[in-house]
Amino acid sequence: MERYQSRIIIWLSVVCFLIMMIVMIGGITRLTQSGLSMVDWRPIMGIMPPLSDTDWHSVFQNYQQFPEYQQLNPEMSLFQFKRIFFWEYVHRMLGRIIGLAIVIPLGVFWVLGWLNPYLIGRGVGMTVLVIIQGIMGWMMVKSGLIDLPHVSHIRLMMHLGLAFFLFGYTWWTVLTVVNPDCKPMAIRVRKGTQILLGIIVLQIIYGAFSAGLKAGYIMNTFPKMGDTWIPDGLMILSPFWHNFIHNPMMVQFIHRGLAWILLVGILLLCGYLMFRQSLSWFQRRSVIFLGGSLVLQFILGVITLVYHVPLHAAVAHQLMGLLVFIAILTVYFGMRLESTGV
Repeated sequence: MERYQSRIIIWLSVVCFLIMMIVMIGGITRLTQSGLSMVDWRPIMGIMPPLSDTDWHSVFQNYQQFPEYQQLNPEMSLFQFKRIFFWEYVHRMLGRIIGLAIVIPLGVFWVLGWLNPYLIGRGVGMTVLVIIQGIMGWMMVKSGLIDLPHVSHIRLMMHLGLAFFLFGYTWWTVLTVVNPDCKPMAIRVRKGTQILLGIIVLQIIYGAFSAGLKAGYIMNTFPKMGDTWIPDGLMILSPFWHNFIHNPMMVQFIHRGLAWILLVGILLLCGYLMFRQSLSWFQRRSVIFLGGSLVLQFILGVITLVYHVPLHAAVAHQLMGLLVFIAILTVYFGMRLESTGV
């Protein structure tokens, strides 16, 4: 495998780049209200877009049979429909491209004998994940085609979470292939990183809930929520635990709180590592990347909130969330070795 290491790294890196692209396009699709413009799912036959006027009118008529057109867009023209159809079409095609970018090189490299058992297993795992991701994407869209023209925020969370997981799974494989020279780190540092990684995963979940519930369009003040730190209306749903999943105000409150916890926790971790630990070249740069991406993500989050979710800021916020996730994974990778430290 070492002889073909560079080609394997290029393959996996291309897959990571494509996943970053689909996360960005997915954000644009959601923010432009384009996600429900394609009302059927044809994994093979749906590759070709409408080409003739007849095709476009047929697709538009299909869209008109569903709640989004009937309840929200009854005055929409064919030209306007083409604009939202574009983003959903690009999103779905990019998903198919990612699948091909995984499966074709995996098959070729496997036949040529370039992959060891570990990489074969990882490639099969990536293939399974991208299939599940496609199915989950359609289940998410389908939830908005029944009665209300809004997708389930829980299914949106699962769809976005799977994209992050697939990226993390692939990125970890890249790091393993590159196999940087990492020095063992203290156990308490590794444990602290594990805790912060868990909080980031929770923050990703609540970021998806915020997007699905449109929680970013309320309480557009910072640092307080309105005139108070703890607003009224956090526990208005019954049973009480529904507030933590279905109440937009509570979801935003938790999303804000986790952001502060991560800002303080990650900066403390980065400071401790930079000034109190002996770091390799790889470790030092991964720590700088983590601290810098987290600060930028926090700033983007504030801008997105205060300016009522502008498209460019919101998409950048979602993409930067992915970068923070891979940054913490990269730091953790450098600390994964066994150590007798305390």
